[in-house]
Amino acid sequence: MQGIRWLLRREGVLPGTRAAGVRRLARSWKWGGLGLFLLCLSVYLPGLFSIPPVDRDESRFAMASWQMYTSGDWVVPRIQEKPRLNKPPLIYWLQAGTWAVLGSERWENGGIWVFRLPSVLAAIATVLLTWRLGLRMFDPRAAWLGAGLLAVCPMVVWDAHQARADQVLLTTVVGTQFALWTIWSTRGGARRGLVAPVLFWLALSLGIMTKGPITPMIAALTAVALSIVSRRWEWLWRLRPLVGVLTVAVAVVPWLCLVGERVGWGEYLSIVYDETLGRSAGAKEGHWGPPGYHTVLLGVLFWPGSLLTAAAIGRAFRRGLRVPRRAGQMDASPRGRVRRWIAARSGRGAELFCLAWILPS
Repeated sequence: MQGIRWLLRREGVLPGTRAAGVRRLARSWKWGGLGLFLLCLSVYLPGLFSIPPVDRDESRFAMASWQMYTSGDWVVPRIQEKPRLNKPPLIYWLQAGTWAVLGSERWENGGIWVFRLPSVLAAIATVLLTWRLGLRMFDPRAAWLGAGLLAVCPMVVWDAHQARADQVLLTTVVGTQFALWTIWSTRGGARRGLVAPVLFWLALSLGIMTKGPITPMIAALTAVALSIVSRRWEWLWRLRPLVGVLTVAVAVVPWLCLVGERVGWGEYLSIVYDETLGRSAGAKEGHWGPPGYHTVLLGVLFWPGSLLTAAAIGRAFRRGLRVPRRAGQMDASPRGRVRRWIAARSGRGAELFCLAWILPS
């Protein structure tokens, strides 16, 4: 019995142990959530007000949003008289909205920080969503650490200081995947409702209105990969496709119709084609890199999380794509039963979902 209690205490299962206390702190909004929020502020606020526009895309987004607000035309973003329809309008609406509340010509650097606020808020929301998703998938300590590493990685910190659509896109992707995990991990006898499917399609619609096909592509590839590897297809019906069609139609179709009437369907469809298939074939707006260069730069872009990336992927492959030999499987003693119980706590669904999320995309 003493050996079993020692093992449970070492694994942090018994209440009152140090590991159990850390888990409670990492799970609670008072400590875990507030800690992540303060961490985000400590890395996103410095330089937000003083750094001038450093990227031409940032200047274009800010100019189009300012012109949208001043002209009162909330349908077609423009820079001077030229429509800027290479991105959907959600980011322009958000930036124009923040300018309507906080904007002033007296601000330093043209008040560029006002247009950056949606990126800051989206980055914070993404970190908190990552944390809550991690709580559903892994140990609370791993959930908090993963969200913290995302918060401080150079790529997110840089984009949080930019008045662009990337951070809002990231929020919609994580929100969509959060709902997708909830639906996929719900087993047969569990209660099934409309909340998760509605949230899934709502986040997907916002992703479409942020940057077109990126969010739907990641969600679709994840769902297909999960179904192929797990050999389960029936769960896709729990996405409620009819609810999805209605949600996406309500969110996207009205704006599409207004744009088609304003600029002409031929011109707009040409822009959509150029920004999807055309962007896959060649560089746009001076942006170019060889295939795989994001992976090569991962060590810098995701630092310090990149220190753990290789080990995490290896662990995910071992646990997610192969049925592991559970600890204590051949041991019928109480100690062996405890080890089997501990090994079964995480399961293999979380690792499989993460692999299905990242590898196909």
